[in-house]
Amino acid sequence: MNKKVRISLLVIIFAAAARFFGIDQALIEELTGEIDETEQVEQTEHVEETEQVKELGLLPNYLPTTNLGDTLGYGDYFTVSYSKNHRQSEWVAYELSKKNLDKEDFRRPPSFKTEKRVEKKFQVGHRDYSSTNFDRGHLAAAADFSWSREGIEQTFFTTNISPQEPQFNRGIWKKLENHVRGWAIQYEHLYVVTGPILTERAKKRFPKEKNYIAVPQRYYKVLLNYTDDAPFAIGFIMKNEKSQAPLSSFAVTIDEIEKITGIDFFPELPNDIERSVEANKNLSDWGLDAMGRSL
Repeated sequence: MNKKVRISLLVIIFAAAARFFGIDQALIEELTGEIDETEQVEQTEHVEETEQVKELGLLPNYLPTTNLGDTLGYGDYFTVSYSKNHRQSEWVAYELSKKNLDKEDFRRPPSFKTEKRVEKKFQVGHRDYSSTNFDRGHLAAAADFSWSREGIEQTFFTTNISPQEPQFNRGIWKKLENHVRGWAIQYEHLYVVTGPILTERAKKRFPKEKNYIAVPQRYYKVLLNYTDDAPFAIGFIMKNEKSQAPLSSFAVTIDEIEKITGIDFFPELPNDIERSVEANKNLSDWGLDAMGRSL
């Protein structure tokens, strides 16, 4: 018998006794008030439980481990792990939400800015990419932060770019970025981690100095939907080259990307959830199953 039922029975007994023995009505009212207070506590607990369901998936720390770089934060927008030896970040990580993507768009800055927090000999400038035949490819997509003037400006630090083949950057990579925003709107919130695979031999380096900007062979993107009680995730690995293949052909598990890069993604997830979401790539969760192979 729970507390509420016990108190209710007591009130009934006292109320009956009051008629015959003159028990103080104030006592009955006090007990009745205790029931009301109990109901209020239970209602509050129910609201808190509901709010916890809504808050599920808000990880206090969603950042991957850092193997090659120094972590730099860009306000509330994104975080990078900058590899000095490669003159680019091994990953950028951020949250992408529907509520932000629905806001006003701001224009892109005209050029990239050198990150002064990086030691000077490891800095990259806008002009370092000039006449190289490579695009200054965003890792954290500019359009993902165009809802904030400051946010989109942060994406134009050179720590957020990597040398990409023009037809790759403006083709299949852009297509994936567009879909990521679509998924963020569909699921209302995503965790996104993107980077070049720096554990592989570079396609080339430029300028000719031995340890300057490395051109990656491949790039990855990791997505986690953790907004309900059935979280799921997916990864993508793409060659730094033009492609007309469907997005589904690039889908991999997060475990596979971890094996290649040595990075541990979402280490703060509960262990059982981490094992599950990182070992699976359910294409239907992302509309990339047989019905969406052309995406």
